[in-house]
Amino acid sequence: MPSFGVRPYPHPIESLNGYLIRLATWNGLQGISELTKVIEMNKPKFRNWGNWRNSDIASLEAALSKVLTREEDQVLAPIAAHLSLEWMYSKKRMVEQLSLDFPRICVQCLADSDIMDWRWELGTVALCHKHCTLLIDTCFKCNRPLEWKFGLLDGCPHCDLRWKGVPVDAVPVSLTPLEMQLCQVMTEHCRV
Repeated sequence: MPSFGVRPYPHPIESLNGYLIRLATWNGLQGISELTKVIEMNKPKFRNWGNWRNSDIASLEAALSKVLTREEDQVLAPIAAHLSLEWMYSKKRMVEQLSLDFPRICVQCLADSDIMDWRWELGTVALCHKHCTLLIDTCFKCNRPLEWKFGLLDGCPHCDLRWKGVPVDAVPVSLTPLEMQLCQVMTEHCRV
């Protein structure tokens, strides 16, 4: 099994999928599926990338420790705090569909860095807590849904749109009047 040339550590607020797509991208892989094959990880027993279980995370840590040349307990240590949330990753979790199986992003955050916040994967979160802007899951240029693929950290994997340089007011907002009211209240709360 090869050792990766680029071996970044996860950022403490980074999502597991965000870290995996960053690791894959920086090592020339096309996405999480290709990454799991290259590291010879036992295929997770789920259909969607939003359904990681503790056993899958343990299998991932074991496989990553070999290619990152780190101790198993250190591979995901910076993000261990939110990976240990029982309500999100436990096999017997009560709210199984809280994690989304598709990426949602804050255009401003990805324009500034390549860190995807783990909270963006929660179905109950609609705003970036840092910029108080709506998260997007569809490219507003080509109207295709975002995917956990190569290039997501820089721009839309389907078209030539790049996150850097996209003005905040260029991100379209399609909300119901009630959602607009809630968003306004949440935005005001964010800025306090």
